[in-house]
Amino acid sequence: MRSIRKRISFIGLILALALLATAGIAAAHEGPVPAADGEVIAQGFNAPQGLLVDGDGNIWVIDGGMGGETAIKWISGETGEEVDATLGDSAQVARINAADHSVEMIAALPSVNLGMEAVGGARLALLDGTLYATVGQGIGAAELELPANFGGVLSIGADGALTMAASTWEFEVANNPHPSVLDSHPYGLQAGPDGMLYVADAGGNDLLKIDPATGEVALVAVFDPLPGVFPRPDYGGEMLTDAVPTDVVFDHDGNIYVSFLSGAPFVPGSAKVVMVAADGTVSDYATGYTMLTDLAWGPDGHLYGVQFGVFGEQGPELDSGSVVEISAGAEPVVVIEGLSFPISLDFNEAGDLFVAINAVGPPGSGAVLAFHGLAPGAMMAEEHSAAPHWAYEGEAGPEHWGELNPDWALCSTGTEQSPVDIPSSAPLNPADIAFGYDPSQLTILNNGHTIQVNYDPGSTIEVGGKSYELKQFHFHALSENTLDGASAAVEMHLVHQAADGQYAVVGVFINPGDENPSFEPVWSHLPAEAGEPETIDGVMVNADDLLPGERTYYRYNGSFTTPPCTEGVQWLVMNTDISLSDDQISAFTDIVDGNYRPVQPLNDRVFFLTNEAMAAPAAEAAPAAEAAAPAMLPVTGADLTESAPAWPAWIFVVIVGVVVGGFVLYRRRVA
Repeated sequence: MRSIRKRISFIGLILALALLATAGIAAAHEGPVPAADGEVIAQGFNAPQGLLVDGDGNIWVIDGGMGGETAIKWISGETGEEVDATLGDSAQVARINAADHSVEMIAALPSVNLGMEAVGGARLALLDGTLYATVGQGIGAAELELPANFGGVLSIGADGALTMAASTWEFEVANNPHPSVLDSHPYGLQAGPDGMLYVADAGGNDLLKIDPATGEVALVAVFDPLPGVFPRPDYGGEMLTDAVPTDVVFDHDGNIYVSFLSGAPFVPGSAKVVMVAADGTVSDYATGYTMLTDLAWGPDGHLYGVQFGVFGEQGPELDSGSVVEISAGAEPVVVIEGLSFPISLDFNEAGDLFVAINAVGPPGSGAVLAFHGLAPGAMMAEEHSAAPHWAYEGEAGPEHWGELNPDWALCSTGTEQSPVDIPSSAPLNPADIAFGYDPSQLTILNNGHTIQVNYDPGSTIEVGGKSYELKQFHFHALSENTLDGASAAVEMHLVHQAADGQYAVVGVFINPGDENPSFEPVWSHLPAEAGEPETIDGVMVNADDLLPGERTYYRYNGSFTTPPCTEGVQWLVMNTDISLSDDQISAFTDIVDGNYRPVQPLNDRVFFLTNEAMAAPAAEAAPAAEAAAPAMLPVTGADLTESAPAWPAWIFVVIVGVVVGGFVLYRRRVA
C-alpha cells in the first residue's frame, strides 16, 4: 500500500480531536455522563455510532470497536500516510430490551484501530424484517484489499451471521463520483419507502442507493464542498472543506433529507441539512447548525438532530453536544444541552428519545441515555396523520399494509397479530383489573380512520402488578376481535401505556340494545369530518362509566390493529358486552363504518390467566435472560453494567501531543 496525498477523513478527525477533552471526563466522572434528565439505560460500549429503535421498542446499538490483535497496514485519515494498525472483531451490534434494559450482543463486527481512532460499525436500519449495518471504510488506492465485511453494507442474521449486501468501496473505486481521492466511509443508513437502502457516504461525499436483493449500488447525489477556512489543494487551492454527509432520512412524502457534519475545523454554524430531489438536485433545507451527526423524526412530526459538540479555539469543549429541533429555513432550537459527545438518536412510538453519548472516550465509556416523553405524538397509529395512506379496503387495505411502508412489515410477517377470534373455551380471568379512571375533559377527533377521545393524564389500570395509564379510546365497526367467529356491532378500544412504553388495550364489545346515556357526552360531539383534536369546554367524560358492570376478561399477547402493527401489546377483552341503541350505533356508522381489520392467525399463542402468566416468568424467564446477556464486550473486556474504566493520565498526554501535531501537519499540508 502506498502513501497518498488526500483530503482528511473528517469522521476520524472529530473522533481523534475529541480525545483532547476526554481526559477531563475520565478524571471528573465514573462512567458515562448523563445530561439534563436523561436516564442511563445501558453502558459499556466502545465508541457507539448508531441507534435504532424497532417496532417493539427495543434499542439497537452499533459501535466502532477498538481494533484487535492482527497487525495490518492502513492509510491514516489524518496524514494520508501508511500507518500500522490492528484489526479484530471488536465492534458490536447489541440490543437493549425495552422492558428491563438488559443487553444482548447480537453480532461482532470488524474494527480497525489506527491508534488515535477506530473504524468499525456505523449505523443500522431494518428493512422487511432484516437488519442492515454500515461497516468500515475503504481509503487510499484502488488496489487496496479490505478486510472481510468491511467498507459496505452488511445484512445481519438472527444468529449474528454477516453477509455483505453491497460494497460501497467497490463502487467508489469504479466510479469515484467526488474525484479528489478514493475514499468511501459508508455511514448514515436508512430504509427508503421504495424498498431500497440509502447510504450517506461520509468519505465519498455522496448519497448512494442500494438494492438489497442484488447488491447493486447507484448514485443519487454528489455533495459539493462547503466554504472553509484553509486553502485545499484538492479543491484547486480554494478555501473549501468537505460536506461530510452523516445521515439520511425520509419524510412521509418521500422527500430525502441529509445532514452535513462539515469539515475541519468545524466552525460553529457551518453544518446544515439539505433536501435531495428525485433527480439528485441538492438544495438547502436548514442552515446554521454545528457538527450534525444524525437525524430522526419524532412521533410529534418534528425533525430532530444531534450536534456532536462545539470546537473552540482551544479544541473541543466538554459537554457541548446537544439535541436540536430542525425546521425548514430555521435556526436550531436546542432541546437537550450538555451532552458528552452525542453521536446518534432515535425515538420510540411513545416519544421517548434515546441518545448514544461518549462516541469518544475511554474504552467502555459509551452509553445510551433515555429522555422520557420528549416528543409525544400518536399513542397508536390511528393518530398519526403524517403516515402513508392506508385504508380498510382496496389496494391500501389490510392485506397490503405490510407492503405500503418498510416499517410496517410486521403487518404481513408478524406472528402475534391482532385482532383474533376468541374461542368460548378460552380461560376467563376474574374481574381483577384495578380500574383507576377519573373524569376527563372531552377532547375528541375524527382522524379519518376512527373517532377517538384523548384522555387527560392520571387515569390508570393495574393488571398483573403493573400500572398502565389511559391515553385514549376509540371505536371500530364491526368489532375487530370476535367470539366464536361472531362479530359485535362495534368494539371500543381503551389504549393504555406503562412507564416502560408497553401497551395494554382493553376491548369492549358493543351490541344493539337500550340507549346508553353514559356515551351521550361523546355521542353529542361526534365530528363528521376528519380534523384536529377539539377540546369541548365544560364537557366531561368518565371512561369508567363506559365499561360493563361485570369485568371478567380474556387475555392474550397481540399487536396494534393498524399500521405499523407493532407486537408486544397486552390485550384484555371484556367477556361482557355493553349496549347502544340502534340510533346511537347509526350515529357512529353514518360517519365511520367498516373500519375493522380481519382476525389474524393465533399461531402458537394461547389465552392465559393473569396470575399464571405472572408466576411463570419469575421461575423460568430469569435464567434465559441471564444467559442471553453477554458479560463482556469483545477485546476490551468492558462490562456492560459497570462504570467505564479510567485510562492512565499519561495516555492522554501522548494523545494530546500526537493529535495536536497531526492537526498542525494537516494545516501545513493544505496551506
